[in-house]
Amino acid sequence: MSVIKMQVMQQPGSLERVLRVIRHRGFNLLDLTVNGSLDNQIFSLMVMVSGERPLSFLTKQLKKLVDVNDLSVNEQAVNSQAFNAGNNPLNKLDSHYANSA
Repeated sequence: MSVIKMQVMQQPGSLERVLRVIRHRGFNLLDLTVNGSLDNQIFSLMVMVSGERPLSFLTKQLKKLVDVNDLSVNEQAVNSQAFNAGNNPLNKLDSHYANSA
């Protein structure tokens, strides 16, 4: 499992294009967190994916999308047992936004 963070322009269909690339490249979407900016210009996406192919196969295609401004990858694979035990690293992000709202 890998975590990819992206900054995506808030345009009609931009999220759909990102999800389509993930699916077409043969990766499974395990978790998705989307937060919009205050000015409604950018989505901050954090996706957790798994797949048999090298992650670079996916990230190269995501970077080609015109709506993707920034992309970073958590190089450490997430331990599946920790994820299944409720230690999802994305939960920290969710709780941060819940506390700041």
